[in-house]
Formats: sequence, structure tokens, C-alpha cells
Amino acid sequence: MLAVMTSIYQDRFFYIKYFQQPEVPEQEAEVDVGITLRKIYYSLSGNSPADDWLKPKALDDGLLDHLVDPEPFPDWLSVQNLAVYINAFERGGFTGPFNRYRAVGIDHTDFSGYRNVKLSMPVCFIGGEADSIRNYVPGVDGYAKPAVGCDDFRGSTLIPGIVV
Repeated sequence: MLAVMTSIYQDRFFYIKYFQQPEVPEQEAEVDVGITLRKIYYSLSGNSPADDWLKPKALDDGLLDHLVDPEPFPDWLSVQNLAVYINAFERGGFTGPFNRYRAVGIDHTDFSGYRNVKLSMPVCFIGGEADSIRNYVPGVDGYAKPAVGCDDFRGSTLIPGIVV
């Protein structure tokens, strides 16, 4: 996946590529954890413009560049609940979450034994219509073929206007 995304986004910013740099994204995100979370949560929400998270940015931009810090913040996340997340990230930092993305190459190797293995149990797909993951590969709807890899696919539901 990393090689594909690096190829697709070779001339512009893509967050998974950016997260591969040791310490750089952490330093940016930890300057003001509250602003970082507000911008990320809003950009990935159904309240932001479509595909705000994937908007074209320069190769040397940072994660938070060109993301909106909405005022007021949408009511789906209260100030009190946001404070819980801010406190957790101020204590634990962002290295753990960013390391999840740094492990995509390891995943490719570790999960190689599961390639071409189909799920045999009943499966359904539920996704958000506004989820930017649908558009990671330009011109390809990442949700277009949810039954691939399933022997007993029971259907698909896309919830309008939200990100899941």
C-alpha cells in the first residue's frame, strides 16, 4: 500500500507518507494538541467539505496546513469530550498512532498468508458515504466492491453524509 500511495501522491502531500518520517509529524501535532485534534476531527467529519482530508497540498506542507479549525466546533463533539482526548494525547503523544501508519510495510509482509483467502462467515459492509478513504486512489471508489473476498456477502449500506 505504501508503494502505491507513494506513487500516486509522488508530487504532493499524503498523510501516510508524511507519517513515515520519524518525529516530524509528532513535533507538528504536539505544538497545540487541541488545535491538532479539532482540525483532524473536523476535516475527517461529514461536516467538512467533501474529501477535505485529501485536498491537494504541496509536497512540503505539514499535516495541519490548510485544514480548518472551525469556530464553533460542530456539536457532535462537546468541549468536555474533546478535553478528554486532548488530555490523553498530551499524556501519551502521537507516536503510537503514527506508528500504526509506519507499520503498513510490516503488515504487507505479516499478512501475506491471508492473500486470496475468502471470508466464509456472513459479512455485511456499512460505511459512511462521505468517508475520504473511498477516494484514496483517484478515480476509484474504494467502496465499490465490498463483496470481494467474501463467500457469504449479505449486503452493503452507505450512510449518507457521514464518515464511519
